[in-house]
Amino acid sequence: MKCEDLYYSDTDSLLIKKEEMHKFPIGKEYGELKIEDESSKIIVVSPKTYIVNKKKGLKGYKIGDKWQIMQGDTVLEEGANIKESIYEALLDETKHVITKYHNIQKKFVRRSDTMWELLTISGENIEKILT
Repeated sequence: MKCEDLYYSDTDSLLIKKEEMHKFPIGKEYGELKIEDESSKIIVVSPKTYIVNKKKGLKGYKIGDKWQIMQGDTVLEEGANIKESIYEALLDETKHVITKYHNIQKKFVRRSDTMWELLTISGENIEKILT
């Protein structure tokens, strides 16, 4: 099956031009695809980093993490909710997006044959550049 306008694919999803849909089995049966959304604008940056209408994927970002859009040493924008401007910055070679979070490790420890206890080990502050 040849698809001329495949914009993105993942394990369980495809972003294609509407005119290409007839090439795929669409329905509710096992093995068929379902249409989850339609959009006139999509932004695809890299695997698992895309925006289609209100559905957003941003690899390496966890909900609530603080982020900054930087140009050199200047902070252009910052926040904690995913916004379209993050994707536009990721496509701009003069900008980079940094996410900051506090790494917390959780570990279950056996206290007896039937009892487990949750230990929370506070980690370090992490800063990473999203690509």
